[in-house]
Amino acid sequence: MTSDPAAMQTAAAPAAGSPRTPPPWLRLARQHQNLLLAVLAAIAIVCASALVWTWHARQSADQALQMLSVARAPAQWEEIIQRHPRTPAAPLALLALANAQYHNGAYDDAVTTYRQFQTRYPRHNMALAAELGLALCREARGETAEALADFERLVAAHSGHYLAPQALFGKARCLERQGDFAGARALYENFILENQDSAWNTQAELALIMLQRAERTAQAAPVADVPVPAITLNVPPAPGPAAEPGPAAESGPAITLEPAPAPATDS
Repeated sequence: MTSDPAAMQTAAAPAAGSPRTPPPWLRLARQHQNLLLAVLAAIAIVCASALVWTWHARQSADQALQMLSVARAPAQWEEIIQRHPRTPAAPLALLALANAQYHNGAYDDAVTTYRQFQTRYPRHNMALAAELGLALCREARGETAEALADFERLVAAHSGHYLAPQALFGKARCLERQGDFAGARALYENFILENQDSAWNTQAELALIMLQRAERTAQAAPVADVPVPAITLNVPPAPGPAAEPGPAAESGPAITLEPAPAPATDS
Protein backbone atom coordinates (compact mmCIF):
# COMPACT_ATOMS: atom_id res chain seq x y z
CA MET A 1 0.00 0.00 0.00
CA THR A 2 1.40 3.38 -0.99
CA SER A 3 1.63 6.22 1.50
CA ASP A 4 1.93 8.98 -1.07
CA PRO A 5 -0.68 11.74 -0.20
CA ALA A 6 -0.96 12.91 -3.80
CA ALA A 7 -1.80 9.40 -4.90
CA MET A 8 -4.45 9.06 -2.20
CA GLN A 9 -6.09 12.40 -3.19
CA THR A 10 -6.14 11.34 -6.81
CA ALA A 11 -7.76 8.05 -5.90
CA ALA A 12 -10.43 9.77 -3.74
CA ALA A 13 -11.39 12.31 -6.43
CA PRO A 14 -14.30 11.32 -8.72
CA ALA A 15 -13.42 10.41 -12.18
CA ALA A 16 -13.60 13.18 -14.73
CA GLY A 17 -16.98 13.45 -16.42
CA SER A 18 -18.90 11.54 -13.72
CA PRO A 19 -22.12 13.35 -12.45
CA ARG A 20 -21.97 15.08 -9.02
CA THR A 21 -24.78 14.48 -6.51
CA PRO A 22 -26.71 17.77 -5.81
CA PRO A 23 -27.47 18.77 -2.20
CA PRO A 24 -30.91 17.83 -0.78
CA TRP A 25 -32.34 21.36 -0.82
CA LEU A 26 -31.51 21.74 -4.48
CA ARG A 27 -33.15 18.43 -5.34
CA LEU A 28 -36.28 19.54 -3.38
CA ALA A 29 -36.36 22.87 -5.19
CA ARG A 30 -36.12 21.14 -8.55
CA GLN A 31 -38.94 18.76 -7.68
CA HIS A 32 -41.28 21.63 -6.61
CA GLN A 33 -40.03 24.27 -8.95
CA ASN A 34 -43.48 25.45 -10.10
CA LEU A 35 -44.82 25.67 -6.56
CA LEU A 36 -41.77 27.59 -5.41
CA LEU A 37 -42.10 30.09 -8.24
CA ALA A 38 -45.79 30.60 -7.41
CA VAL A 39 -45.00 31.26 -3.74
CA LEU A 40 -42.28 33.74 -4.62
CA ALA A 41 -44.63 35.52 -7.02
CA ALA A 42 -47.32 35.74 -4.34
CA ILE A 43 -44.87 37.19 -1.84
CA ALA A 44 -43.77 39.78 -4.38
CA ILE A 45 -47.38 40.75 -5.08
CA VAL A 46 -48.17 41.10 -1.36
CA CYS A 47 -45.11 43.26 -0.78
CA ALA A 48 -45.92 45.46 -3.74
CA SER A 49 -49.55 45.80 -2.64
CA ALA A 50 -48.46 46.74 0.86
CA LEU A 51 -46.16 49.41 -0.50
CA VAL A 52 -48.90 50.79 -2.75
CA TRP A 53 -51.45 50.76 0.10
CA THR A 54 -49.01 52.51 2.45
CA TRP A 55 -48.29 55.16 -0.14
CA HIS A 56 -52.00 55.65 -0.85
CA ALA A 57 -52.84 55.83 2.88
CA ARG A 58 -50.13 58.40 3.43
CA GLN A 59 -51.38 60.45 0.50
CA SER A 60 -54.95 60.24 1.79
CA ALA A 61 -53.90 61.26 5.30
CA ASP A 62 -51.94 64.23 4.01
CA GLN A 63 -54.84 65.35 1.84
CA ALA A 64 -57.30 64.99 4.73
CA LEU A 65 -55.09 67.06 7.04
CA GLN A 66 -54.82 69.77 4.41
CA MET A 67 -58.60 69.82 4.03
CA LEU A 68 -59.04 69.94 7.80
CA SER A 69 -56.67 72.89 8.16
CA VAL A 70 -58.87 75.06 5.92
CA ALA A 71 -62.30 73.66 6.80
CA ARG A 72 -64.66 76.19 8.37
CA ALA A 73 -68.13 74.88 7.55
CA PRO A 74 -70.08 71.69 8.35
CA ALA A 75 -70.13 70.66 4.70
CA GLN A 76 -66.32 70.66 4.59
CA TRP A 77 -66.02 68.53 7.73
CA GLU A 78 -68.61 66.10 6.37
CA GLU A 79 -66.58 65.77 3.16
CA ILE A 80 -63.48 64.80 5.15
CA ILE A 81 -65.46 62.21 7.11
CA GLN A 82 -66.90 60.66 3.95
CA ARG A 83 -63.80 60.73 1.73
CA HIS A 84 -61.14 59.93 4.33
CA PRO A 85 -62.83 57.94 7.11
CA ARG A 86 -59.69 56.02 8.12
CA THR A 87 -57.33 58.96 8.41
CA PRO A 88 -56.33 60.72 11.64
CA ALA A 89 -58.23 63.78 10.43
CA ALA A 90 -61.61 62.01 10.35
CA PRO A 91 -62.27 61.92 14.13
CA LEU A 92 -61.17 65.54 14.46
CA ALA A 93 -63.54 66.53 11.67
CA LEU A 94 -66.35 64.65 13.41
CA LEU A 95 -65.72 66.55 16.64
CA ALA A 96 -65.57 69.85 14.77
CA LEU A 97 -68.90 69.07 13.12
CA ALA A 98 -70.54 68.26 16.48
CA ASN A 99 -69.13 71.44 18.01
CA ALA A 100 -70.52 73.54 15.15
CA GLN A 101 -73.93 71.92 15.53
CA TYR A 102 -73.87 72.70 19.25
CA HIS A 103 -72.99 76.36 18.75
CA ASN A 104 -75.66 76.69 16.06
CA GLY A 105 -78.31 75.50 18.51
CA ALA A 106 -78.85 72.12 16.78
CA TYR A 107 -78.47 70.24 20.05
CA ASP A 108 -80.18 67.04 18.89
CA ASP A 109 -77.90 66.82 15.84
CA ALA A 110 -74.88 67.49 18.04
CA VAL A 111 -75.88 64.66 20.39
CA THR A 112 -76.13 62.29 17.43
CA THR A 113 -72.71 63.32 16.11
CA TYR A 114 -71.01 63.04 19.51
CA ARG A 115 -72.44 59.53 19.91
CA GLN A 116 -71.16 58.58 16.45
CA PHE A 117 -67.71 59.63 17.59
CA GLN A 118 -68.00 57.46 20.71
CA THR A 119 -69.08 54.47 18.59
CA ARG A 120 -66.39 54.82 15.93
CA TYR A 121 -63.48 55.94 18.09
CA PRO A 122 -64.07 54.66 21.65
CA ARG A 123 -60.34 54.68 22.49
CA HIS A 124 -59.44 57.97 20.85
CA ASN A 125 -57.52 60.44 22.99
CA MET A 126 -60.29 62.98 22.37
CA ALA A 127 -63.06 60.67 23.63
CA LEU A 128 -63.49 62.84 26.74
CA ALA A 129 -64.28 65.83 24.51
CA ALA A 130 -67.24 63.94 23.06
CA GLU A 131 -68.42 62.98 26.54
CA LEU A 132 -68.16 66.58 27.68
CA GLY A 133 -70.01 67.71 24.55
CA LEU A 134 -72.94 65.44 25.41
CA ALA A 135 -73.15 66.98 28.89
CA LEU A 136 -73.09 70.48 27.40
CA CYS A 137 -75.93 69.55 25.04
CA ARG A 138 -78.03 68.32 27.96
CA GLU A 139 -77.35 71.55 29.80
CA ALA A 140 -78.35 73.61 26.75
CA ARG A 141 -81.57 71.64 26.35
CA GLY A 142 -82.55 72.47 29.91
CA GLU A 143 -81.90 69.00 31.29
CA THR A 144 -80.15 70.50 34.31
CA ALA A 145 -80.30 67.52 36.67
CA GLU A 146 -78.96 65.11 34.03
CA ALA A 147 -76.24 67.54 32.96
CA LEU A 148 -75.21 68.11 36.59
CA ALA A 149 -74.82 64.35 37.10
CA ASP A 150 -72.69 64.12 33.93
CA PHE A 151 -70.43 67.00 34.98
CA GLU A 152 -69.97 65.57 38.47
CA ARG A 153 -69.01 62.17 37.04
CA LEU A 154 -66.50 63.75 34.63
CA VAL A 155 -64.90 65.83 37.36
CA ALA A 156 -64.58 62.81 39.64
CA ALA A 157 -63.22 60.45 36.98
CA HIS A 158 -60.90 62.83 35.08
CA SER A 159 -59.72 65.38 37.63
CA GLY A 160 -56.27 65.62 36.02
CA HIS A 161 -57.45 65.97 32.42
CA TYR A 162 -57.01 69.32 30.71
CA LEU A 163 -60.78 69.43 30.01
CA ALA A 164 -61.71 68.78 33.65
CA PRO A 165 -62.06 72.54 34.40
CA GLN A 166 -64.77 72.78 31.73
CA ALA A 167 -66.70 70.02 33.44
CA LEU A 168 -66.23 71.83 36.77
CA PHE A 169 -67.57 75.09 35.33
CA GLY A 170 -70.52 73.20 33.86
CA LYS A 171 -71.27 71.81 37.31
CA ALA A 172 -71.18 75.35 38.74
CA ARG A 173 -73.60 76.63 36.08
CA CYS A 174 -76.04 73.83 36.86
CA LEU A 175 -75.88 74.62 40.57
CA GLU A 176 -76.59 78.27 39.75
CA ARG A 177 -79.64 77.27 37.71
CA GLN A 178 -80.90 75.30 40.65
CA GLY A 179 -80.50 78.33 42.90
CA ASP A 180 -77.46 77.03 44.78
CA PHE A 181 -75.40 80.20 44.45
CA ALA A 182 -73.21 79.33 47.44
CA GLY A 183 -72.25 75.96 45.96
CA ALA A 184 -71.46 77.46 42.57
CA ARG A 185 -69.47 80.29 44.12
CA ALA A 186 -67.40 77.83 46.17
CA LEU A 187 -66.45 75.88 43.03
CA TYR A 188 -65.21 78.99 41.22
CA GLU A 189 -63.37 80.40 44.25
CA ASN A 190 -61.63 77.11 45.03
CA PHE A 191 -60.55 76.68 41.42
CA ILE A 192 -59.11 80.20 41.26
CA LEU A 193 -57.29 79.69 44.56
CA GLU A 194 -55.82 76.30 43.64
CA ASN A 195 -55.00 77.02 39.98
CA GLN A 196 -53.33 80.40 39.86
CA ASP A 197 -51.32 79.53 36.73
CA SER A 198 -54.07 77.68 34.88
CA ALA A 199 -55.09 78.78 31.40
CA TRP A 200 -58.71 78.47 32.57
CA ASN A 201 -58.23 80.87 35.49
CA THR A 202 -59.46 83.93 33.59
CA GLN A 203 -62.62 82.12 32.55
CA ALA A 204 -63.27 81.13 36.17
CA GLU A 205 -62.82 84.73 37.34
CA LEU A 206 -65.27 86.05 34.72
CA ALA A 207 -67.76 83.33 35.58
CA LEU A 208 -67.50 84.25 39.26
CA ILE A 209 -68.23 87.91 38.48
CA MET A 210 -71.31 86.94 36.45
CA LEU A 211 -72.46 84.64 39.22
CA GLN A 212 -72.16 87.40 41.84
CA ARG A 213 -74.23 89.74 39.65
CA ALA A 214 -76.90 87.09 39.20
CA GLU A 215 -76.97 86.44 42.93
CA ARG A 216 -77.39 90.16 43.75
CA THR A 217 -80.16 90.43 41.19
CA ALA A 218 -81.96 87.46 42.70
CA GLN A 219 -81.66 88.88 46.20
CA ALA A 220 -82.88 92.34 45.17
CA ALA A 221 -85.90 91.10 43.24
CA PRO A 222 -89.04 92.86 44.66
CA VAL A 223 -91.69 90.77 46.30
CA ALA A 224 -94.97 90.92 44.42
CA ASP A 225 -97.57 93.16 46.15
CA VAL A 226 -100.48 91.21 47.62
CA PRO A 227 -103.75 93.08 46.87
CA VAL A 228 -105.72 94.11 49.96
CA PRO A 229 -109.48 93.64 49.54
CA ALA A 230 -111.72 96.65 49.90
CA ILE A 231 -113.78 96.90 53.13
CA THR A 232 -117.42 97.91 52.88
CA LEU A 233 -119.24 99.26 55.98
CA ASN A 234 -122.97 99.87 56.20
CA VAL A 235 -123.42 102.95 58.46
CA PRO A 236 -126.73 103.01 60.42
CA PRO A 237 -128.77 106.25 60.52
CA ALA A 238 -127.93 108.82 63.22
CA PRO A 239 -130.07 108.54 66.36
CA GLY A 240 -132.82 111.22 66.76
CA PRO A 241 -136.19 111.88 68.42
CA ALA A 242 -138.64 109.12 68.34
CA ALA A 243 -140.43 109.16 65.07
CA GLU A 244 -144.02 108.45 64.59
CA PRO A 245 -144.89 105.08 63.25
CA GLY A 246 -144.40 105.09 59.57
CA PRO A 247 -142.38 103.42 56.89
CA ALA A 248 -139.12 101.77 57.99
CA ALA A 249 -136.13 104.06 58.00
CA GLU A 250 -133.55 103.46 55.36
CA SER A 251 -129.98 102.67 56.30
CA GLY A 252 -127.20 105.15 55.65
CA PRO A 253 -125.00 105.12 52.61
CA ALA A 254 -122.36 102.37 52.18
CA ILE A 255 -118.75 103.51 52.68
CA THR A 256 -115.97 101.65 50.80
CA LEU A 257 -112.42 101.81 52.16
CA GLU A 258 -109.79 101.27 49.50
CA PRO A 259 -106.18 100.49 50.54
CA ALA A 260 -103.78 103.34 50.04
CA PRO A 261 -101.39 102.91 47.12
CA ALA A 262 -97.85 101.85 47.99
CA PRO A 263 -95.37 104.72 48.04
CA ALA A 264 -93.27 105.02 44.95
CA THR A 265 -89.66 103.91 45.33
CA ASP A 266 -86.71 105.43 43.58
CA SER A 267 -85.38 103.08 40.96
